[in-house]
Amino acid sequence: MNCPECFGLGEHAVWCSQRKIQWLNWFTVSVAVLLAWALFSLIGCETPNPKHQLASTPRKMRVTFYHKFEQGGNHTSLGVRPKEGVTVAADPRISFHTPVEIPRLAGIVGDGNFTVQDRGSAIKGDHLDIYIEARNRKDARRRMRELSGLPPFMDVVL
Repeated sequence: MNCPECFGLGEHAVWCSQRKIQWLNWFTVSVAVLLAWALFSLIGCETPNPKHQLASTPRKMRVTFYHKFEQGGNHTSLGVRPKEGVTVAADPRISFHTPVEIPRLAGIVGDGNFTVQDRGSAIKGDHLDIYIEARNRKDARRRMRELSGLPPFMDVVL
């Protein structure tokens, strides 16, 4: 009996086996791509987006400070407790976990190296909000007064 796809040429076995191999190759590649996508989604890899990438050269940014006695100061947007010398709130264009270096703050607030762990409704554009520890409201006011002597714009390396 002739295969309708071979048009009765008698090369049915060869032609159909080549077609099956092509289909299997396509299927294997498709499954591999889906598995890779699923794996990267599970481990949380972000796809690179040049619009969200910022230069790692120093740039002037407005730097302010906040403490746990301000509204929303007790937990970060990531759901972790903020830590002095670590936590910084930044614009959503800067990805969470991005390292931030502010050399001017070395020895004043930690070692000057921070990590983006928070967001804020007033944090837009070139503005960073640094978390500072305070035991009580009076201590918080004292720390804020001390830090108010710093320049409002500082060199920042992202």
